[in-house]
Amino acid sequence: PTCPYEEIGLVSASEGAFGGDETTFIEAMKNKARKLGGDALLLTQLGSTTQAYIQVAPNVVAAAEGKIQSATVIRFKESNCQE
Repeated sequence: PTCPYEEIGLVSASEGAFGGDETTFIEAMKNKARKLGGDALLLTQLGSTTQAYIQVAPNVVAAAEGKIQSATVIRFKESNCQE
């Protein structure tokens, strides 16, 4: 952002809670950010996390991975400058 801001929190959304693509993740995080009083999100890299372990054969277990997105919630310091 080009305007002064303060970081007020971190939010994340995972595939386990919000199935869908990155657009779904961002909407979920926007809702969380609004509840914190944030004006915008600074997205970090999309990653993956182990959601569960699945037995695929006797004595064989596989990890099921899901997407996770994190972001920093920011609040602009000046109401007339939010770019």
